[in-house]
Amino acid sequence: MRLILAIIGALILHSQLVAQPATDYIVKAGQVPGKVLPAEVLYVLPSFKQGTVYMRNGEVTKQWLNYNIILDEMQFLGAKGDTLTIAEPALVKNIRIDSIYFFYDKTYLQLKSTVGVYKLAIKQFFVQTPYRTRGGYGTSSGVSAISTFTSMGFGGRPATNLMVDKDVAFHKLANFYIGDAFNRFYKADKKTFLNIFAEHKSSIEKYLRLNKTNFHNPAELQSLLEFCTLQ
Repeated sequence: MRLILAIIGALILHSQLVAQPATDYIVKAGQVPGKVLPAEVLYVLPSFKQGTVYMRNGEVTKQWLNYNIILDEMQFLGAKGDTLTIAEPALVKNIRIDSIYFFYDKTYLQLKSTVGVYKLAIKQFFVQTPYRTRGGYGTSSGVSAISTFTSMGFGGRPATNLMVDKDVAFHKLANFYIGDAFNRFYKADKKTFLNIFAEHKSSIEKYLRLNKTNFHNPAELQSLLEFCTLQ
């Protein structure tokens, strides 16, 4: 009887955990998200760490780096301790911070794994919905991506301060991408796999019929990528 009750209790707890919504972070009108959101939410790393920036022209620079998710900026600490951002990320080949690698292909992508010449990468980002104190969170119809900012001039510029003009709820999401030997990245979905591995289309389609792949699950994407490279 005790065993049965324990199993039932575990199942109830599991269902409650699954049912819990993902965390939203509320930012009030007039606040700057970069100043009110916790560092562990705003950045990939809990603090700036020494890393290396490899440029496409062969230049190599060492800086104290961290990736700002909400602004899609690779930031570094200036000589005076101020937070700056790489001004022309398109000139970046890749960046290493500890054991973490980032590539830039229209946006920063964090490397998760490699299979041969192919790469599985993740792109974290925020969306915002209107926040109503009486009605709760805004509906999905109000979802919009956080604005990113272009830069001028190579080197560093002051990090962007993004201020919201109304109460909003910030919600973190992630997409996965497949990179080829030339570091060109494409969103990881069925179409991308069939395009990259076109010569094995029938085998891949059979695999997908037998294995219901969740394209937001890195382990399942890894398995699919390994299958494709072994054909």
